[in-house]
Amino acid sequence: MILQNLPDAFLIYINWSLYCSGFRGALMKYILSVLHRSADATSSVRQVGEYERLDEAIAAAKQQVDALLQRLYTNGMTAAQLLERYRGAAETPYMVRDDEETMNAHSFNHFQFAKTRSDEICAGGK
Repeated sequence: MILQNLPDAFLIYINWSLYCSGFRGALMKYILSVLHRSADATSSVRQVGEYERLDEAIAAAKQQVDALLQRLYTNGMTAAQLLERYRGAAETPYMVRDDEETMNAHSFNHFQFAKTRSDEICAGGK
């Protein structure tokens, strides 16, 4: 194998170059957590899981939002009422990479997803 004859310092340089060039995405994990704020202004964080790919983490975040909406929904409720209950529930899913970069802003908007799902749920499309 060609790499066997290369000096260790060169191999470290190659690995570091791959890491800096974005190859690290294949090695990175995405961590999904849910922040819960209680009425007494305290908060807690529950880790949902770790995912190899961003799309897997987003799918899990959508499941968290959808499960909460389903629990909050009562028959005859409007989408606006359901969305207001969602806001009041004070549960916010968020994603970070294992390099601690927050992913929420540009990869998944939990509130926009909750709005869309509230419309669907209240229209009978559970």
